[in-house]
Amino acid sequence: MSSRIWLVTLLVAACDAQKHDEAPRVVTAKQFVSGLPASRTVGESCAAGGADECGLNQLCLHTQPAPTEGWICSLKCRSEEDCPGGSDGRWICGEFYPGHRACVPPPDWQPRAVTSRGAR
Repeated sequence: MSSRIWLVTLLVAACDAQKHDEAPRVVTAKQFVSGLPASRTVGESCAAGGADECGLNQLCLHTQPAPTEGWICSLKCRSEEDCPGGSDGRWICGEFYPGHRACVPPPDWQPRAVTSRGAR
């Protein structure tokens, strides 16, 4: 039997060996609650309402791999000088899309309000 036929036979056998009664894992986008007041500030969680919670000139960034964790209110920036700093560690001004930058918290950030240096 040629190596190609053997490989195809092996793949088909492996596919048939899977359980057919298991539902596939579906990954969905985060669904935000609409109509929440813009009461959050930079550094606080926006996990419930998204950008609507963050107020004027703010963004809701997703900073963690888990879809339900790491939603943080942030700001647009041009450099680190526009972002919060202090004893908690400096935020960075990171590009999240070509030509679009936002203040990004340190990796171990726990949601809480911070003083921003400036909004653009």
